[in-house]
Amino acid sequence: MSGQAPWHLWGNTQTFTIPGFTIPGGGAGADVDAPAQQGQLCRVPYLRPDTFHFLFASTVLGGLTAGADVQVILTVDFDLIVGIGRSQISLPTFEEHFWSWSNIAPPTDFQLRTTSVKGLRNFNSNGTLTQSDIDEITGQDIQLSATVSMEVVISAVLPDLVVPDTIVSVSAQFAPKTHIRPEWEVEHFPGGEQGLAPPKPPQLVQIVSSMPAHLPPLGRLVTRHPGGR
Repeated sequence: MSGQAPWHLWGNTQTFTIPGFTIPGGGAGADVDAPAQQGQLCRVPYLRPDTFHFLFASTVLGGLTAGADVQVILTVDFDLIVGIGRSQISLPTFEEHFWSWSNIAPPTDFQLRTTSVKGLRNFNSNGTLTQSDIDEITGQDIQLSATVSMEVVISAVLPDLVVPDTIVSVSAQFAPKTHIRPEWEVEHFPGGEQGLAPPKPPQLVQIVSSMPAHLPPLGRLVTRHPGGR
């Protein structure tokens, strides 16, 4: 069996690295944004409509040990595009993972994970927003990318601050609620999800071999006509 499974791109884990930099010393109130890092995580070219569940996860693998006067704000935005037929919907920041730490080392032992998100249903100019839970999406073509951003806020007069590389692991997985592949009907399993097809039950062989020996051959039974003709 050759080639990749059809669902090879339905799940992925990528490591994003924000390069280190130095913040010059000076007065309090410094607020520095690091260059964001972006990449595509998943592509689901399913080619027919279905309903999908999803799982997002992210973990900080390394970064700045912040002092008492330093705050690190790190976000992972999951940007989603779904399409069916002639419709395509872009859903920027479909989900956001958020870290904020100060006076501690980066929280490398803490994983954020998501199987449902909050979707906006109403907008009102007075600031009232109505949200609803989204734990599944529809689509025949799905694309997901991630953007990792970081901000460092300094609240006191400090000398030069050397910020090391910030490393984040980001994962995503999609799976349809009902997965029936048409090639299974012809006993073709492109993803190696099953080995050899099970053997056919030998029912006909058992029936023929159990016939009494004095009966005419099977061909004569089939071709004999009523009335002896």
